[in-house]
Amino acid sequence: MSLLRELCISFLAFMTYSVIGWAYESTIWAKAEKKMFLNRGMLLGPLCPIYGIISLLDWQMLHRFSNPVVIFFFGGIVCCVFEYFVSWSFEKIFHQRWWDYSNYPLNLNGRISVPSGLFFGAAGLFLVKIVHPFTTGAIGRLPDTHIYTLSIVLASILLVDIIVTSVSIGLKNPPRRVRVIYDSITHRTARPFDYLNEAVVPFDKFTHKQFEIAKDRYKNVKVKVKNKFTK
Repeated sequence: MSLLRELCISFLAFMTYSVIGWAYESTIWAKAEKKMFLNRGMLLGPLCPIYGIISLLDWQMLHRFSNPVVIFFFGGIVCCVFEYFVSWSFEKIFHQRWWDYSNYPLNLNGRISVPSGLFFGAAGLFLVKIVHPFTTGAIGRLPDTHIYTLSIVLASILLVDIIVTSVSIGLKNPPRRVRVIYDSITHRTARPFDYLNEAVVPFDKFTHKQFEIAKDRYKNVKVKVKNKFTK
């Protein structure tokens, strides 16, 4: 395999993990933490590049190990170190925080925490053993022309996105035209999440009702058991 082809496959894998990370952050994690779906990505597009970078770092540093415990342990450490560095850097550059673990136990300045480290350790193990070999294998089966074309197109889009986002939120007085483009796209990308939140309201009400019913049943059973043993 040529070096260029290998780099392109890695880049496409990076983009894949960035999209998956964005989807996870904007749906599962946002719903659990904020009680609603919302765009958790920093960029305009559906990408969380930190997931792509960490995934490739995990693979490069850990795929030579065969012991799952070692992969799990060092995978969590790699993610925590990188996550802390990115959080600190972004706060200095953009004066914003995109995540905060202050409410989590055993956190460090709200940038990293033990629970998130354990999650990333498990995710790293899953990535090294299953996800990355499958992803690169699937991409590698594409014709070379498709791999190169996709890489060029996606890299161009990513570069433009990074420039527009960085200028819009990184400068105190960004060019008006760039800021208008950024605000317009941000507004448009928020709409699908608004529709999704409205669509799941009946489901949320149903699950909340079922949870309350289950909680009441548990209390009743607990009282009956307590009364039985106190007679």
